[in-house]
Order: sequence, then C-alpha cells, then structure tokens
Amino acid sequence: MGKIGVDHNKRTAITNQRQLDERCAKLTEAIQATIRDQIPITEITPKSKRWWTKELTQLCRKANKLGRQSYQRHRDLGHRIHAEHKEAAKRYDRTLLYHKNQHWRDWLERVEEPDIWTANRYTTAAASDRGKARIPMLKYKVGEEDRVARTNEKKGIALAKGFFPPKPLELDSDDDEDYPNQCQGNVKVTAEQIQGQL
Repeated sequence: MGKIGVDHNKRTAITNQRQLDERCAKLTEAIQATIRDQIPITEITPKSKRWWTKELTQLCRKANKLGRQSYQRHRDLGHRIHAEHKEAAKRYDRTLLYHKNQHWRDWLERVEEPDIWTANRYTTAAASDRGKARIPMLKYKVGEEDRVARTNEKKGIALAKGFFPPKPLELDSDDDEDYPNQCQGNVKVTAEQIQGQL
C-alpha cells in the first residue's frame, strides 16, 4: 500500500490541551524559522547610531548619488542636477537632525533611576568634541636652553610667547628723512614687465 498524502487544506478541530500546545509549538517554530531566514540581524556596537533609520539610509544614498552626478556636470552650472542635489542634501540634513533630536527627547522622557545620573552628566557637561581636554607637555627654547612646560600656567606662557613675540623697539623717526616719491595710481603693468621680473 502506498503512503497516504496529508491534505493541508483539511482543518481538524482542536479537542484537547495537548493538541493546542502542539499546534502552538509548530506555529512558533515556523515563525522563528522565517525570522532567521528573512530578517537581517543588526549588530549593536558602542559606535552604533541608535537613532539611525532606513529612511536616513535611503536619503543618504540619494544625496550621495546626486552629488556624484552634480560633480560630473560641475562645468554646466545651469543643469537641473545641481538644484536636485542641493534639495536632497538639505532634506537629508533636516531629517538627520530631526531623528537625533527625537531620539534624545525620547531617551530623556524614559530615563529611570540608574540613567538619571548619566542624563545629568550629559546635560551639565561643557561642550566638547570628545578629544583630550589638555595640552600635552610642551618643549621650547629660551635662548640656547631647552625647557619643558608641564603645568597649564607655564604652557600658556610658552604658547603666548611663541605666537605673540614681543613688540619691536620703536625707532626715533626724523621728520627730515628723504623718502622716495609715491607711485602714481594709474600705472599699467605689461606682460613683458612681469616676464622680465620672473
């Protein structure tokens, strides 16, 4: 005798708890298998932007593509691609700023006990680009002597002396000095004169 085929269109009633549990387990297994096969897994790292969305990815790609096309036609300033690129870049920037601000507002509204101190630190800290907030040790010369500035006060003095040298001594000006005559303003310089000087 051959095998009897299973008719998937045929519905059978669930009569007891065991049958319900089996069907629920099969359904959950099918859903999990579909999730594993179809949904891309994003890896969250410390550098991940949690406010980034698919819309931002599409806008970024569109702005970059139009930017490349605009650059290819950079000699034709009247071409429509320049206006399209400018509008796409503006839209991307506005959307990016909106998502960042919205993420920040949502996080502040949902902040709870352990994160409240982090929120306070973020809001009260001075603005920074996350770089080192100190100047490294400075080596400088005074005459022939090499010196090292380690404290902030000494570093400030060394930097001020390096960037702002002392004012030169004023020479006594005599009013009877013989200066050459002032140039006339309408003198034309020719290409031959320039070539002669080069």
